[in-house]
Amino acid sequence: MLTTTGCIGAGLLLSNLLPAGELKHFLSNPIALEFCFGLILSYFIHRQALSGAWLRYLWLPGVMLMAAAAAFVENKYGSTAGPGANIRYLVWGLPALLVTVSFIKMRFDKSLLTRILLPIGDGSYSIYLTHPMMMILFAFLIKYHFLTHIAYPIIWPLLFVVISIVVGVLVHYLIERPILAWLRGCLRSLAPATEPRSNSVDAGRAGETKLILDAEKPL
Repeated sequence: MLTTTGCIGAGLLLSNLLPAGELKHFLSNPIALEFCFGLILSYFIHRQALSGAWLRYLWLPGVMLMAAAAAFVENKYGSTAGPGANIRYLVWGLPALLVTVSFIKMRFDKSLLTRILLPIGDGSYSIYLTHPMMMILFAFLIKYHFLTHIAYPIIWPLLFVVISIVVGVLVHYLIERPILAWLRGCLRSLAPATEPRSNSVDAGRAGETKLILDAEKPL
């Protein structure tokens, strides 16, 4: 994980030496730093290097920073594309990191909130892949003034967030999981059918023990 992060950082530095072109544009895109945030977080979480009850409350400053960014950070595109890549990792990436740490450290037991959040977490990759389509639909409705006469316009962004989550979760259960199950089946069919030697030895020892116990039983 740290090696991958180092390679991404090296690519960002190397891009300054390259001539203008697609390779320079790809390597110099700071959005890659958001992936680095996740890699670094995973590294420290798996080594239990982050501890303390205070970590559960990091979602508060994270959400506040996101709200502040939405309200005050200039959107140079004037659309739903959000802030430019040169500041996106700061105004969105870092707050998202705080929220992620907070939710990792929370313990919900078997509450209703857990039953709601677990499918969303399982379907997060599908949500990530499908939400741009919902953003395009939202932008289309705004562009052609379908939402301009609504009494409470703040409702629509919230509604589209909910719709994006629902669509992503449905794609996860109806498409992603069946594909993964099919791929696992293919991999099992390619794997050798022989059992590991340790399992055979254990089974043999268990059989010997059963024979001994049966022989010791009174007739």
